[in-house]
Amino acid sequence: MSTLTIGFVPRERFSLAAEALRRIYDCTDPPFNLIVVDCNIPSVYRKEMDQVLQDRSNVEIIHTDHYLRPNQAKNLVIKACQDEFLCLIENDVLVERNWVTHLMKACDEMRADVAVPAIYERVGETCKIHGLGQIGQFEFEHGSDGPRMKVAGLSRDQFKASANCARIESLETHCMLFRRNVFDRIGLLDEEMTTRDNLDLGLALYHAKVPVVLEPQSQVNFIPPPPIFPDERDYYLMRWNPDTAEKIHRHICDKWKLASIPGSQQFVEERIHLVDNADPDAQLQSLAEKSDNRLMTQKLAKAIQEKTPADATIIVVDGGNWNLRELANGRAVFPFIEHEGQYWGCPADDETAIRELERLRSAGATHICFCCPALWWLDHYEALRRYLATQFTCVRADDLVVVYELCAQPEASSRA
Repeated sequence: MSTLTIGFVPRERFSLAAEALRRIYDCTDPPFNLIVVDCNIPSVYRKEMDQVLQDRSNVEIIHTDHYLRPNQAKNLVIKACQDEFLCLIENDVLVERNWVTHLMKACDEMRADVAVPAIYERVGETCKIHGLGQIGQFEFEHGSDGPRMKVAGLSRDQFKASANCARIESLETHCMLFRRNVFDRIGLLDEEMTTRDNLDLGLALYHAKVPVVLEPQSQVNFIPPPPIFPDERDYYLMRWNPDTAEKIHRHICDKWKLASIPGSQQFVEERIHLVDNADPDAQLQSLAEKSDNRLMTQKLAKAIQEKTPADATIIVVDGGNWNLRELANGRAVFPFIEHEGQYWGCPADDETAIRELERLRSAGATHICFCCPALWWLDHYEALRRYLATQFTCVRADDLVVVYELCAQPEASSRA
């Protein structure tokens, strides 16, 4: 049986780390060793992480008393890893069920040495596929000043069509599974990088002819800032520094003998703008909401338990915000929209939503629960709301959760 190390490293801040660790333990089935890099993490976040890691026997913590760039932290994990597979995951990524199982299977079935998941970017109640323009194939155009590199990224339609693994060259680096021996071929990661590290790694793998696959069945969620709390600010600005970014741009071109690479300073400027325009009151409110996250999960689970029998099969509409197993409290559960047991994002329209509802009802669903903060669905998908109201019985509706029992109303059955 293949062995696995998960390397958990900081990216640009620390405040999501405890929740990200909790999701790894909740959603990872194969046995694994965990290596956590603590590069002078502020004590409030380290204590939250320690609560998750308490009494875990599979954890090694590598500590430094100074900040590390992301690739510096990843290299510490690479050096320490003794297992066949190594997954490098950043501390603002929330994984979904079977995420790493799908990645390991993809490497075996596709004879690949690197696999990356589908990454969904979640900001509040919105969700989109992250990094489509950065995931795809490298293209090189030769000019008088040398080769120019660009990325032929996947379109949204291409991504949706690739239900199976797809060979790629350019990738995102938020979450990556490697065969450990890849680093015997490409060496350690370039520690100069604070930005454009995805291009540098992709080019290293490309020139070493290391096969890379995208596995859409493996899904993770990247949660970008804001907020950026005051005790994260220095670390955040260490990464997003315009002068450093310009030097890195030139460094990559020189290293790979390219006249130009895609990208500009605009992205770094936008990241700095998040700090310069931060609202302290909003940041404090976000911190309070984060502290209440576990309490909210318990409240939602209790509300669902009160209105659904223990043998119910429930559909949970939550926008990917909650741990479905905790909400279901032993009941069978479907995410909505569901694809092979995984949350697959918001429906494109009312027709899609109603069709998915009926598909899951045919598969045995007895109740549908709309959970805060996804109650906006009932306003946005007006036809779905009307369909539920006319066909089924609402057994609870408040600002926490709306629950429908999916047994057709007698009058609806007679009209059918």
